Amino acid sequence: MVEERRGPGSNRAFGRTVVPRVGGVLAVAAALNGMTTPAAAQGRAGERSTLEASTYLTEVDIDDDGDRLAWVEVDMGASPPSSTVFLAGAGRTGVRVGSGRAVSFRPGAPGLAWLAAGADGLEIRIADGAGTATDTVSAPGGVREFQWSPNGARIAFAAPMANGEAGATGLFVHDFDEERTRPIAVAGGTVHTDPFGAGGSFAWSPDGRQLAFAVQPEATVEGSYAADIFVADLTGETTRPVVRRPGLDIRPTWSPDGAHLAFATSFGAVDRFAAHGLAIVHVATGRVEDVGRDLDGTFLETPSGHRWTADGAGILVVRASGVFTDLVRLDAATGSMTPLTGEGGTVAVPRFDEDARTAVYLRSDPGTPWTIRRLDLVSGAITAVGPETTGPTRRWEVFRWNVRDADSLEGLLVTPDSASAEPPPLVVWLHGGPDGRSAAAYVPAVPFPTPPFDPMPLEALLDAGFAVFLPNDRPSAGYPASVRRSVAGRSVEALEADVMSGVDALVEAGRADADRLYLGGWASGGLRADQLLTRTGRFRAAVSGAGNTALAAAYGDGDFTVQWRSIMGGAPWENRRAWDAASPLRNAPSITTPLLLLHGAADPLVPVDHSRYLFTHLEQLGRTVELEVLEGVGHGIMMPRDRAGVAERILDWFRRHP
Repeated sequence: MVEERRGPGSNRAFGRTVVPRVGGVLAVAAALNGMTTPAAAQGRAGERSTLEASTYLTEVDIDDDGDRLAWVEVDMGASPPSSTVFLAGAGRTGVRVGSGRAVSFRPGAPGLAWLAAGADGLEIRIADGAGTATDTVSAPGGVREFQWSPNGARIAFAAPMANGEAGATGLFVHDFDEERTRPIAVAGGTVHTDPFGAGGSFAWSPDGRQLAFAVQPEATVEGSYAADIFVADLTGETTRPVVRRPGLDIRPTWSPDGAHLAFATSFGAVDRFAAHGLAIVHVATGRVEDVGRDLDGTFLETPSGHRWTADGAGILVVRASGVFTDLVRLDAATGSMTPLTGEGGTVAVPRFDEDARTAVYLRSDPGTPWTIRRLDLVSGAITAVGPETTGPTRRWEVFRWNVRDADSLEGLLVTPDSASAEPPPLVVWLHGGPDGRSAAAYVPAVPFPTPPFDPMPLEALLDAGFAVFLPNDRPSAGYPASVRRSVAGRSVEALEADVMSGVDALVEAGRADADRLYLGGWASGGLRADQLLTRTGRFRAAVSGAGNTALAAAYGDGDFTVQWRSIMGGAPWENRRAWDAASPLRNAPSITTPLLLLHGAADPLVPVDHSRYLFTHLEQLGRTVELEVLEGVGHGIMMPRDRAGVAERILDWFRRHP
């Protein structure tokens, strides 16, 4: 029979439906019956202090003069986590302005704007130079993104179209002098907006007479690979295309003279594994120059935060390279790049003063929480500004190894502080995407300055004596497109070769115990954990969260068909061998490793039935398997106490299989 049980915190927001089986016989973990083993408790304090009492810096901005800062802090100790805007002068002490995010200084006048919760979704709050709220701009359905005009008299914003299709986004301009808002014609389809909320999806021309933006046919990830660049003339109220070609073309930024736009692009390819970089279009003629091919990102880390230099000769842009991310200057004529930061960690969300002489950005590494850095683009000097942040000290390093049929690969190794003559047990945690990456950032599996959704319990595992290995296999961001594309159509075979060769290299170097290997992953990382289990039985236990297990069904479940075609080398009917080899359900008889399946009951991207299917297959095969459905949880786990509960569950599962 199947029995449903609640966890010890069933009266909290973290409700759990537990369906555990071992060889077809009901087995319930002691911790889930209200008891806590000493082993399970050992990692709890560290995990709770890290996730519930931590403050994340997620955004920063600098005013035109380069004198004032604004930033956003997310308090993961609040329930739900709170997001607060701060305003400061030259020092580190900030004044609380209000709740919200997406902070932006007002050009030409003291003051700033940000997004805050209103009666009908997010609305734009306006404050004066002292941080006192003075005005509000709202829209039915809520504002998704905004940008000031060059003189600060108007503000452009994206919001749902009143008469558009469901999910369609329009572009609007609010004029503060005239106190009116009017729509901008978007030539059909929907305006592209940044799915991660970092902004930069549309841009004002330097003279304030035009807006550049991307339009895609539908509001899906797939639609972005049919996005084109348009320019709206605000004086004549006309809209025309300036870039029309296949593939992803988004995030336009004007040159200082208004003659060119730099934009993120897949260079005409409808392929997640293809090169993604920067191109430049001459606005009057539509002539495109693909100068930024060497940036070579992927969809999840498409070039962002780009800004032209004051002389128009270069473009400042964030580049991912291996596990590191830095700010570089791209020569607009030659495409050559000059690193500007190079601090050995991760740089994110850069912002610039009016003349692009000063930059501020967020920086972290696996041992250092996000902090604000100020870069003098003339002298190259880098200084720490803004609030001081603290977090657990971690021992981490970049680990590189060779796989038999590819170039050198790399990942991150984080090791416990406890000294021992014996190599520690090793947890291999696979990143999502799957064309994401594990980055040299405070939360390595989610290299964005946002509260993490991947519940990898890093602190709990380290406190319990585990080492954690975060490998970047060949489809990962940070590698050249030639490396990523080499696995198309044989993704699972390549996954086994890449990850297990890394594990073998760690064992050979005496950094891990070959007899105590564990596996985990979330989202696409959860799918890839399931896939790896069909190829090897070397892991003592595994945890898989929010993974697509019915792979062919996943092709029609959501809006990721471009992703699946890129990985599999075609649709299910075009490369059946690859799809069969990659399906955890089809290959479930090969899974012998004890497996804990976790899934949010309200997951909008990967329906919970995917985990139910695999649970049923393995249960009927007599395997050791448990399924835990997380009530009220979506694709990610954001609530601190939910994350702490999942951390305890994962650690307990690994400890039950020594």
